[in-house]
Amino acid sequence: MTRHVHINPVIYEAQRILAGECAMIFRIVAKNSPVDLIALYPDRITLIRVIRSRYTIADATAAVRKCLAAIRALQAIGNPVIYEKEIWIFSRPCGWRFYRVFPGGLWAVKHAAERADAEEIVDLKNAMEQPGCGKTL
Repeated sequence: MTRHVHINPVIYEAQRILAGECAMIFRIVAKNSPVDLIALYPDRITLIRVIRSRYTIADATAAVRKCLAAIRALQAIGNPVIYEKEIWIFSRPCGWRFYRVFPGGLWAVKHAAERADAEEIVDLKNAMEQPGCGKTL
């Protein structure tokens, strides 16, 4: 009998985000692993835990309150100088939140998904400021 491993759908979305950053991606399917994805960049290695939450997680304080066990598990892994450890949290009300995990806490980081959204907003604003478009935003 083969063992079925359930995968969280946001892990596939995280893989898509990493592919957009030109990272080589490895998925970890072990049930007790604190890491879901390993991303290899030309200049660094990043261990990533991906979490989907039904609750609103809008900032690092809320992330610590809701995901403390996952954060502690990442903090227990090795030295942050050798590789980066990140926790990616998706909640419906807030979308993606990305945090780098350090021994003393979390630090918010931006990834391609957020930068792409910001660029689209800027492009929309520039388009509205062109002559003939009427009012600016």
